[in-house]
Amino acid sequence: MVEVEDRWKKRIKAPLGVYAWTALVLIKFGILNSIGFFLSFRQVNGDVSLPVVVVSFSLSIFTAGAAVWATIGDNAGRIALLILTPLNIVWVVLLVLQPLFGNDKDLAVGAFNVILGQVFLTLWVIGMEWYFLTKKVVEYYKQDD
Repeated sequence: MVEVEDRWKKRIKAPLGVYAWTALVLIKFGILNSIGFFLSFRQVNGDVSLPVVVVSFSLSIFTAGAAVWATIGDNAGRIALLILTPLNIVWVVLLVLQPLFGNDKDLAVGAFNVILGQVFLTLWVIGMEWYFLTKKVVEYYKQDD
């Protein structure tokens, strides 16, 4: 009789925070990052290397896809979201390191402001990562395993 009860366990509903966090990640790291990269690359004096463009847009697209995947309730989507979201911050910081240490003061100030913005965004990402690692959220994602 115990086996029958185990097979018919009640499904855990998705916590509301899963939808809220994934929507925020989709908007910020998927849509707004793509728009920001597009506008930044258009304003660059000179050429932007193709690998930088490809990685920038791919990271945004894959992060948006991971957010949608995590919204569906797949644990692999949650793991992808936990990995890709911090990579967005690291990528932006890596992109502005050269102007930060360059000779142009205006570019260095702009790069410093971008890094400062990424520091505050990191606090937001830490909150998201913490939420997706809480017991009730992990139980929701692992209920089908």
